[in-house]
Amino acid sequence: MTLTGGSSSDAARAATEAAGFTVETASQNSAAGADATPIADDVAAASDEMPSPVAASEPEVLGGTYFYTIRDRIVSRFCVTAFNGTDRDGNAIAITGTHCDRTGPPDPPGTPFIPIPAPPDAPPDPNVAWVLPATAGQFATSPLGPRIGILRTPPIDVPLDYGILRLDEAVGNRFRNNLIGVGTGTSIAIDGIADPVVGAPICRASPISGFTCGTVTKVDVNPARRRSPGRNLEHVAAATVGFLTLPGDLGSPVISGTKALGIVSINSGATSNNIVIQPIRPVLEANPGLTLFTREER
Repeated sequence: MTLTGGSSSDAARAATEAAGFTVETASQNSAAGADATPIADDVAAASDEMPSPVAASEPEVLGGTYFYTIRDRIVSRFCVTAFNGTDRDGNAIAITGTHCDRTGPPDPPGTPFIPIPAPPDAPPDPNVAWVLPATAGQFATSPLGPRIGILRTPPIDVPLDYGILRLDEAVGNRFRNNLIGVGTGTSIAIDGIADPVVGAPICRASPISGFTCGTVTKVDVNPARRRSPGRNLEHVAAATVGFLTLPGDLGSPVISGTKALGIVSINSGATSNNIVIQPIRPVLEANPGLTLFTREER
């Protein structure tokens, strides 16, 4: 595993080494490694050519970044981006979970949300997404960032937990990177994808709990999706991680070494460190042409 330097690189190094990874330090612009193995004939391979790095005034937006959606001009759901990529037309996208979709069935009664007034120019579409600085636990005092795009999720009868955030052209280049981070300056470069295997070491990147690592405990299981009424998942994986899962962790990226493994789909709240993972490969196969960035900018 390769870590780029930052203020919490020592903590990330300790967590990943405890999970059995070999860690080396690299600059953010060094090569990550091999290409991702093609997922299917109709899923495009990651491009060798990436856009020029964005200006210092426009920092890169990494997988593991908070964003939020708006309903009735109230910030109703905080979410996390998992992986950055492109769609079949080359548009910049970010992948997340279904729970950020505000056009579907309502959440169960009692589901908490943060009543922060939305920006005055917020449009009526409940799935317009806005980026939020990763200041864990300080939602009420964090400045609300700019609009970044529109989130769409599959029909309720599709047994996959994912959302595709189609990024606005004005901000798309900021997402054109293959990095995973937690808002602290430390990042991991993704260089391919992997499938869950029992016993495999994994790490979750959360802007709340940071990099926490563990192992896959089950594969090919079929739990009900608790936070999205009516949606049943199939062929997902279960894992334990070295820290309790917390509100706000859903949608976070799960990696194995430097490979994209999946998305945090279900957690056990503050009572357990068990998580359910939506593998990333079925998401890509269900969307021909959808591609993750697996090379760093050159």
